[in-house]
Amino acid sequence: VVVGNNGNLQGLSTLNATATATNVGDVTAANDNATAVLGLTGKGIDQAGNAITIGGTGNVIGQSLLNGSGTAQTTNGDANASGGTVTSQGFNLGNASSDITIGRSGSITGLAVVGTLGANNTLSDQLDLTATTTNGTASTDGIFTTAGIQGSSGAEANLTAGPNGGNISGSALAGATLVSSAVGNTSTATIGTSDINGIQDVNLVGGQVGTNTISGLGVGQFNAAATSVNGAATGSSDVNVGGIISNSGTGTINTAGSVNAIARLSNTVTASTVAGSASAVASSDAVGLKGYSVNIIGSGSLFAGGSVNSSSTATSVAGAASA
Repeated sequence: VVVGNNGNLQGLSTLNATATATNVGDVTAANDNATAVLGLTGKGIDQAGNAITIGGTGNVIGQSLLNGSGTAQTTNGDANASGGTVTSQGFNLGNASSDITIGRSGSITGLAVVGTLGANNTLSDQLDLTATTTNGTASTDGIFTTAGIQGSSGAEANLTAGPNGGNISGSALAGATLVSSAVGNTSTATIGTSDINGIQDVNLVGGQVGTNTISGLGVGQFNAAATSVNGAATGSSDVNVGGIISNSGTGTINTAGSVNAIARLSNTVTASTVAGSASAVASSDAVGLKGYSVNIIGSGSLFAGGSVNSSSTATSVAGAASA
């Protein structure tokens, strides 16, 4: 994409999906189950080997907004509500040739959301997955990959905002609630390894004069709950959140002004049963800035921080409990 002089480029992906499976079921039928599956992929701007250039003044904006719900409910069968792999990316810059360059002044902004975006960089709602059954097994699962600006480790693209004044911002906010409930059998709620990064695996050049900002924000808000009466209950969630991340360790940041890299994560897992065993595991990681060398021209500031609120609770009346 080439804009010879002045102009703006914006890519927006919006998806809101609902999957519902309801079944009374027959206890004698082996496959009489209820299954609801969400598989969502949204990319605001997807450039695999193609550059974007604005010759004069302008902005480049990529946004992906995803939300949805999956519900599986049955009486005499298994119930499974799966998110599959949910992928939300403001920018997907697939290799070293996927550069973005602004010639004079202008900013690059990427935003990716799973859930509903609220005020002040928060989520007002999460993607929901619910599975309930009386006589079968209940399970919910999903992997949630979210990046405001996503590059390629070892083949990093170069993002150059306007040298006369330009910011680079990547924000990723993702949240999901998984609830599984069974009476006569096992119940599991599983959030597979999910990476939420504001900016990942790209080289960043902000404005070279004046006061400019390069900012990466990652926010995760996840809950997994499994309950059973007569069976085992197992809940697990593995979530990594980053502000500005270079997995190769060779990322570069160059700007006049400030650099902000912030990661916030809330990760809660509960498992509860009456007669079976209960297990709850929450694996949580939040890193503000990783793998970048930073050069600030003149006066400026650098702030990087990560905060985690992680909890796992397992309870059983008659069986073992571990968390």
